[in-house]
Amino acid sequence: MMIMKGASEDSMSGLSQLELFFRPRSVAVIGVSATRGKIGHEILRSIVEGGYRGKIYPVTISAKEILGLQCYETVSQIPGPVDLAVYALPSSLAPQIIEECGRKGVKNVIIVSGGFKEVGGSNVDLETEVVNIARRYGMRIIGPNCIGVFDGESRFDTFFQSRERMVRPPHGPVSFITQSGTYGVAFLEEAAEDGVGISKMVSFGNKADVDEADLIRYLGMDEDTRVIAIYMEAVVNGRRFIKAVSEVSAKKPIVILKSGRTSLGVKAAKSHTGWLAGSYQVAKSVFKQAGIVVAEDFEELYDTAKALALQPLPRGRRVGMLTNGAGMTVSACDAAEQRGILVGTYSEETRKKLEDALPKFALVREVVDLTGSATSKEYKITMEALLSDDGIDLLMPFFVFQDTPLDEGIIDVLPEMQRYGKPILGVYSRGIYGREVAKKLQMRGIPFYRSPERAISVASYMMWLSEYRATIDKRAIIKAPEIQVDAGKTHEVVKSALSEGRRALLEHEGKELLKSYGIPVAESKLSRSESEAADLADSIGYPVVLKIVSPDIIHKSDVGGVIVGLKDRDEVRKAYRSILENVKKRTPEAKVVGILVQRMAPQGLEVIVGGVRDEEFGPVVMFGLGGIFVELMRDVTFRKSPITEFEALEMIREIRGYQALRGFRGQPPVSEKSLARILTRLSDLLMEQPSIKEIDLNPVFAYPDGAIVADVRVLLE
Repeated sequence: MMIMKGASEDSMSGLSQLELFFRPRSVAVIGVSATRGKIGHEILRSIVEGGYRGKIYPVTISAKEILGLQCYETVSQIPGPVDLAVYALPSSLAPQIIEECGRKGVKNVIIVSGGFKEVGGSNVDLETEVVNIARRYGMRIIGPNCIGVFDGESRFDTFFQSRERMVRPPHGPVSFITQSGTYGVAFLEEAAEDGVGISKMVSFGNKADVDEADLIRYLGMDEDTRVIAIYMEAVVNGRRFIKAVSEVSAKKPIVILKSGRTSLGVKAAKSHTGWLAGSYQVAKSVFKQAGIVVAEDFEELYDTAKALALQPLPRGRRVGMLTNGAGMTVSACDAAEQRGILVGTYSEETRKKLEDALPKFALVREVVDLTGSATSKEYKITMEALLSDDGIDLLMPFFVFQDTPLDEGIIDVLPEMQRYGKPILGVYSRGIYGREVAKKLQMRGIPFYRSPERAISVASYMMWLSEYRATIDKRAIIKAPEIQVDAGKTHEVVKSALSEGRRALLEHEGKELLKSYGIPVAESKLSRSESEAADLADSIGYPVVLKIVSPDIIHKSDVGGVIVGLKDRDEVRKAYRSILENVKKRTPEAKVVGILVQRMAPQGLEVIVGGVRDEEFGPVVMFGLGGIFVELMRDVTFRKSPITEFEALEMIREIRGYQALRGFRGQPPVSEKSLARILTRLSDLLMEQPSIKEIDLNPVFAYPDGAIVADVRVLLE
């Protein structure tokens, strides 16, 4: 066992069972073939030839012996206990065989075969039946529709990819869990090529039973694992997943690549593993809220996991660069500026030290260019100077290994620089010889990248994670409510609407709900006659806006149900009549409750605040710029409720249009604290009102000294 000390007895029991997927004392391979190239045969061969030292039981009716091992016709005929079964028969036989495994006392099963939920129809029920059988016997299942597992230390693997076609990496600190076997193969091949070690890899396909949350908790306790990388197509039980992440991410970095981001990607994800991918924007925001590094593509996933496994986090965003070929550093400086990374921030003292110590051909600037004449000696002088400088948080040396003056002494010099305790990310100019040198250096703990852009991306993710961890304490501070919510009254508003068969609150009801949570709304009152509307306008104060109130009308402007800028009683009376005429003409069947008279809010910066009960993550809140920016640019961000004030401010500051809130083209900055207060109170509302499916506060007008909600829409379920 390689489980870390300190786990509870209950969690240890569950984690110990998962350990048997990677280090079983005995394994049965069900559906073995004597023919090379067949999946069952190649799985057996991987186990036998990989160096696994436990007992192996091939199960088949087609042979007496395969690869020198006695075969058994059924699992029940196996003479000894079986920790793990690997299933490679048609899906239709699975219920019968899994039942037999249960009676035998098998602890875990890996179902490699496809033909379950991913193909739809009755196969969905087939998968459910198999899981129910396994649970009845206390067995855990990985799969179906997967390639199984690889353990770098025990060398146990269940892949049907032969060693002639797929290289297995050495043992090391990275673990990878993936819905896609293809990405699992690619990740391991990249690691093998780089000489980077793998602790564990799990391909779990349809994740009918064991899922990411189970594996994250297991790997969080695994002493061999220093960083966890994840490829995910669909989130299932998102709040459970995030809870597992929150237990682990503070001590071990987690990097994720989430696909299924577009309508076509969602469709492809469903056909691949039977799961429907949810909103990527929501998932990405919630992942980051939990401290997960979110990669944009496979290269970023692998590159970042590699760096986080091998190097410490930087303390800041300042990078020291040196090179023997300037071209790559020009691209690196461009990429760094785009990501808010500072280059060349070392002191004047360090500059003078380098100018005195280096040959005259060296150019000591923001990037120290040692030119093509550089040897390992000049690299050592420069790296020591930069790493000793308090103005440098991360070192990024660039190498043209093809330049013959650069001797192979660099293979010893560069790893020595790790004694300074600052992260080092190397970049090289590709080539066969360069790849060989880079591999040697990676095996000694220095990650290398084939392009400056990839290295800068990794540096930015490391910096983000460092900044996130520095704020963990602030994220945990949930302030006591500043107001006393009348829970009975708020529940009554919702209950009344549902009892009438309505699935949306009327606008005045929605505003009463917001007011009860201390969210400022534009003053408004419901009128049921022309004269009452005029009287209410007088009492509220001009100018006012009139809006139709009807359970049958969601988009009021589309039916001529909104008239703004009314300055006196006569205009109000005329507008009242016009709205009723418009509604009667365009939606004659609509039930009219009345017309809302609302004081017009002063023009401010339009933003949108909202919330939705996400299928996977539960209640989440949203923030973005309002007006055309919502639909045109989709410049919004999300957080899982409940949120702290710190997280609310973080939401506000991470939208692309944040500069508009800080003041733009002579406009004053708005009160971010006021907007954060609306977000935290809306988050509380969503947590406490489970019947609210969706809520939009749009527009919200933000001012230098506050903010006010002008309109609200609340959908119920």
